[in-house]
Amino acid sequence: MKISSKQYALSLYELTVDKTEAIVNDILKNFIDFIIKNNDYGKIDEIISEFSKIWDENNSNLSVSLTSAHKLEDETKDIIINYLKNKTGFSNINFVESIKEDIMGGVILHYGDKVIDGSLKNNLNNLKNKINK
Repeated sequence: MKISSKQYALSLYELTVDKTEAIVNDILKNFIDFIIKNNDYGKIDEIISEFSKIWDENNSNLSVSLTSAHKLEDETKDIIINYLKNKTGFSNINFVESIKEDIMGGVILHYGDKVIDGSLKNNLNNLKNKINK
């Protein structure tokens, strides 16, 4: 039976949680040896991605991709952070910000498998589609 990237990541998380750095280093060496032995080294990037998700979830961290038409003020970011904390239950919200002028205004939030598109461009397209019906 093949082991999925998610199964590898979950096992690695369970093995390393609350361990000292020295113990974690030994676990990682053995873990890498095991992956190589199973000929699954092509899954390393997926395992790292899954591990990161598991780590964040268990430590109440939420990584959010925030796209806006221009740089947002801190007050606006605080409003978005509070909204996401209330909506998701996560206590730590980490943004990766990008600027895309073509969205015209508003923001687009990506986190987990969710997308919240509050861009002006999207709202105008939705209005156009409603009018054309």
